[in-house]
Amino acid sequence: MKYRKDIQGLRGFAVLAVLSDHFAPDIRQTSGGFVGVDVFFVISGFLITSIILHELEENDFSLAKFWRRRIRRIFPSLVVMLTISSILLWSVLTDYGKYELLKNLAKAATFSSNIGYTTTQDYFGGQTRNPLLHLWSLAIEEQFYLLWPLTFLFLHRINRRLTIYFSYAITLLSFVANLTVVFYFENKSFAFYNSFTRIWELMLGAILAQHLIQKAQTDNSKPFRFSQALSFSGLVLIAVSLSVTTQDSSFPGYLALLPTIGTVAIIAAGPHNLVNRFFFKNPLLIWFGGISYALYLWHFPMLFLMRITHTGRTNFLLLLFIFVISVLLAFASTKLIEAPFRREGRRGFAISSLLIPMCALLVFALVIQSVTIDKADPDFILEKYSAIGWGNQPDLNCLRIRKEITVRTLKRQGCFNIPDNDNRFIFLVGDSHSGSLRSGLKPFLKSKRISLLGASTGWCGWYEIDPLTDDKVCAAITQEFLKAISVSKPKLVIIDAYWAKLARGEDVESALLKYIHLIQSLGVKKIIVVGQVPTYNDGLPHHLQFLYGEKGMQIPSESKRAPVDNDPSGIDERMANIKYPEGVYYRSIDEILCKLDYCQILVGPNLGTDLIVWDYGHLTPVGARFVTEKLFYDVEELISR
Repeated sequence: MKYRKDIQGLRGFAVLAVLSDHFAPDIRQTSGGFVGVDVFFVISGFLITSIILHELEENDFSLAKFWRRRIRRIFPSLVVMLTISSILLWSVLTDYGKYELLKNLAKAATFSSNIGYTTTQDYFGGQTRNPLLHLWSLAIEEQFYLLWPLTFLFLHRINRRLTIYFSYAITLLSFVANLTVVFYFENKSFAFYNSFTRIWELMLGAILAQHLIQKAQTDNSKPFRFSQALSFSGLVLIAVSLSVTTQDSSFPGYLALLPTIGTVAIIAAGPHNLVNRFFFKNPLLIWFGGISYALYLWHFPMLFLMRITHTGRTNFLLLLFIFVISVLLAFASTKLIEAPFRREGRRGFAISSLLIPMCALLVFALVIQSVTIDKADPDFILEKYSAIGWGNQPDLNCLRIRKEITVRTLKRQGCFNIPDNDNRFIFLVGDSHSGSLRSGLKPFLKSKRISLLGASTGWCGWYEIDPLTDDKVCAAITQEFLKAISVSKPKLVIIDAYWAKLARGEDVESALLKYIHLIQSLGVKKIIVVGQVPTYNDGLPHHLQFLYGEKGMQIPSESKRAPVDNDPSGIDERMANIKYPEGVYYRSIDEILCKLDYCQILVGPNLGTDLIVWDYGHLTPVGARFVTEKLFYDVEELISR
């Protein structure tokens, strides 16, 4: 197909937008530049489908030739980037960091990066933890390159019109799936990485290619004014998406229509309108478009390496240096590595010389992580606790750890559904600390045939009852909780929170008693207030690494306290001394775990399974079960009175 400079310039614009987003955390700015990936998706769908159609018309299309071209285009820079980045990172990563690098290297080599991230990796938080996170989008494109030509060729041979009908159908289904996951299941991370909830963006480009080629066969003319308006509208849509989309947005969702429809409009307008001629045909954007793929590959591990080796606040000159290095590496990769492989020549040698090192990287990643990484090493285990975060919890239902979760999801999970013909139920309320307690409390109660209801709301002031309109999401959750207890009148409600944090800015006694009086007025018979878990300023795993791991000492079952710096002292004693109303009991976790300045940190001999706290103060499931059995030993008696 005919080369279009404006599309190359659009590529350059997209990659610079993505870089602005990835560099943004280090200059403390908010950027919507990640929508540049959505622009890339539409361009890829358009170009690939155009190539397939043109070659089919000339009776020159074959799957083998198509996939050979994809390998020659994608593999050279990717293999070199993965190899060099792995060597550089190996020298600065810990054993657990190396293990994660090898896992992600294996995913990169098999173009399955997005699959493993759909449930475990937050895109924005993950930018500082995974040097190959950016390859999720390449994985989706490669999956598209594998399946779309097969599907297109099959449908085209049956009936040419089937291809466009199928394209519209799969686009609609994918877009609806995207909306369903984002707004009904309220899991935008899944929608962000999942191939099916993203494929509609590539299919928009595919649909455009089919329409433009069909139109070119019948009429090459395009009204001049319409073309101007179309391209200008497309530029406005992309500009708006860059301005209004943030990491807190419900994205992809509806917002992904802005950059994708904008890209469709710019490409559909053709190369001769004013916007495409004077903006996207800008020589600088075209130049960046020429190295856009390699620049996308190189900048992310370079940024990651900078963050590992330079832990302080990043200055502008250092960021500029990393940008220049990334551009130079991208230019060298494109001209010296990628370009020679793309030239016609010894095809068999070219393909084998790319496939063999990629397979070697895969084998290396799988073998080394299995053979050389000591997963029983205490430092490895402790860092794993810190790294996987809420992944330590097997059940995240009724726990609002993501801001996009609303009362809709909590209701769907049954958090407020009173069991029929059953008065053996308890409500739990509080912040994320009550959520970590839930992981041990729920199975403990289940063994006694007691249901656990209620919600643990991170990102909310769960105790804020007047007014309830400061945050509509939190207000709706609080209202639903209060409605549920007013209807069911439970015999027992458990309140658990990070009391020291609350005490930093609130009169904790006044706020808690006000809340207690409210739920008692709604018919709650008994209330247990749970004291907070002993906290550790740098997180318990890092605390233990510093005290024992770095000195080669065995980790004991008890360790010295290291409370969070900003926490007011004596919070457990302060909470215990509150004059609670009748029917309210205070239960101290501190008394269970600690004696003076030393606290129990393990419930058994195995560090890998028996640590009580996985960060500064959230319980592991085994830690939660341990304290639950001691805190609520009389639970059956409490709900039977």
